[in-house]
Amino acid sequence: MSLLYSLLKPIVRKVVKGSSLHQEESYEEFKQESYDVQKKFKFKLPSLRGYEFRDEQLDGFHIIVGKKAGSEPDRAVVYFPGGGSRRWQLPFKGSIKRYISETGAELWIPLYPLLPDYDLMDETEFTIRVHERMLRRFKPENIVWPVFTFVKEGRDGEREIIEDIRRYYASRCVWNGQGSVSR
Repeated sequence: MSLLYSLLKPIVRKVVKGSSLHQEESYEEFKQESYDVQKKFKFKLPSLRGYEFRDEQLDGFHIIVGKKAGSEPDRAVVYFPGGGSRRWQLPFKGSIKRYISETGAELWIPLYPLLPDYDLMDETEFTIRVHERMLRRFKPENIVWPVFTFVKEGRDGEREIIEDIRRYYASRCVWNGQGSVSR
């Protein structure tokens, strides 16, 4: 254990324990808090000029699907919203626009089943069914799964994610034997 760690550990513990970062709650309190947070959520498709959005329903849950207006992308990017399985942390409109325009892909945002009425197995099964639905339209290699909200934050993190997606699609290009590549 480093000297710095041993000096800071008791201070951090005291600060965290006395703050809102450290809250112990019973299961009943957890359930009620989850319901209260979820009650505030009102489903609405994004509205962005030059982009089209539709609501795909699956097992009673929404999947927001967006693309550039009039386009028919042959690939898709999935944005799996974080929120600790208690709520969905949807991307900002500017982020949605950049994910679509800078990747040339269709953006899928599945609003998966939440706690406490559902568990991780329900989330996983739903995610598999979303992927199966996507396979009706896209080749498996043309689906990038997933873009998590908590992986990289802020505009710089968003740029990194978009570059990762571009690199992924670029790596899927096939040499056509004539000095160029095709997808």
